[in-house]
Amino acid sequence: MDGRFFYNVDVNWFVTPESNAFDLEIVELHEIGHLLGLDHSQDENAIMWAYIPIGKAKGLNQDDIQGHKVLYGINN
Repeated sequence: MDGRFFYNVDVNWFVTPESNAFDLEIVELHEIGHLLGLDHSQDENAIMWAYIPIGKAKGLNQDDIQGHKVLYGINN
């Protein structure tokens, strides 16, 4: 992996909520999580959950934050 990710031009993207598009920021955060070494989460509210909802926005979840802390040895 060389640190790059790409967007599919055939997908509808949004920055403000739309019912038939993917939130660009969720996809960016999810892919950056992979670049930083995280796998998919079992928590459906986490950015790192394997499925990205259409038409919904969400932010980092405690599971995402804890995953980074464990991965990089950061204590609370």
